[in-house]
Amino acid sequence: MIRPFLSRLVRFLHISLIEARSERQSSYLGIIWSPLSTLIFTVMLAVVFRQPHHISAGEFYLYVLAGYVVWNFIASTITSSTTVIQRRFDFAVHNNLTLIGLFYKLLIDRLFAMSMDLALLFFAILLLAPVSMGSHLFLILPLILMLSLVSISVAYIVNLSVILFPDLDAIFSVGVRFMFFVSPVFWGAEGDATGVRALLIDYNPAAYFLSVFRQAFGVISFNPADWFVAVGLSVALCAVGFNAYKRSNTFVRNLK
Repeated sequence: MIRPFLSRLVRFLHISLIEARSERQSSYLGIIWSPLSTLIFTVMLAVVFRQPHHISAGEFYLYVLAGYVVWNFIASTITSSTTVIQRRFDFAVHNNLTLIGLFYKLLIDRLFAMSMDLALLFFAILLLAPVSMGSHLFLILPLILMLSLVSISVAYIVNLSVILFPDLDAIFSVGVRFMFFVSPVFWGAEGDATGVRALLIDYNPAAYFLSVFRQAFGVISFNPADWFVAVGLSVALCAVGFNAYKRSNTFVRNLK
């Protein structure tokens, strides 16, 4: 049963690689620009926002980089999914993909882009904090699986919402930029947050995914409560996504 799934996974990863190379075919560095842009941006964030009296430069950079890697995946899930059915369904038909197969293909595209950032993160950890490598790394695979299920569920929910309420396309675009600043991507490394920041961490769902991702890479200490909330959020989002797909997959393509 799993062989066709793995076969399609390898096929889609290969297609993602070809597409990524095609987008950068006029560049000397090619797809290296993807992790390089992440490196440049996260270094800038670390230099500008670090508080020297609270955390070392290396620790803060790993905090920012790990947060940005998973945030980039979350943001891409939302911004790249608003018009999938409206603009990509003919592509799915041409390539003999089902509706869920189309969303799976786009998930693989996001995972491929994330994999290059993950390679950068692993290299940074080996360079700046090799002693942090430990048994917690075994959490990475189940975490990525959880993020993948949430991503494909949220992608379908977002696309269905935009089909029913087209103005949500612009709202999602603005909302993602807003959420970047109210999520602990580049702040919160100094310790216990207070005031508005404490509220943003406690009531921002993205904060829990950022936290468990950092914990899996040993960037911050393990906190079972964060994992409990992240798993609960994942189950809820997947349930909503599955229910939305079950109720709409037979007619939603006709609404595009």
